[in-house]
Amino acid sequence: MKRADFSQPSVVLCHNPDVCDLDVWHQYQGWILSGHTHGGQVRPPFLDPPILPVKNPAFSSGEIDLKDGRTLYINRAIGHLWQVRFNVRPEITLFELEKKG
Repeated sequence: MKRADFSQPSVVLCHNPDVCDLDVWHQYQGWILSGHTHGGQVRPPFLDPPILPVKNPAFSSGEIDLKDGRTLYINRAIGHLWQVRFNVRPEITLFELEKKG
């Protein structure tokens, strides 16, 4: 990120969303696409996933505004860490990039 040209549009692909909490982003503003969590694979109704393979419990799945010009999207994916899924549907995400202006 130290050598990134922030005047150019960019999207960052980052497998583990925990790196979003590190101090390496140096003025990056944009989207970060991530995975790793599989949405927790098990989500009891009205509760957070009991097991997430990340340090930050806010990073389970979906779109997360990081409040500093970055938006994190965590895809639940179609695979699994453990051979079970409950209340966490597999996901393939499609993004359409559009030119501004």
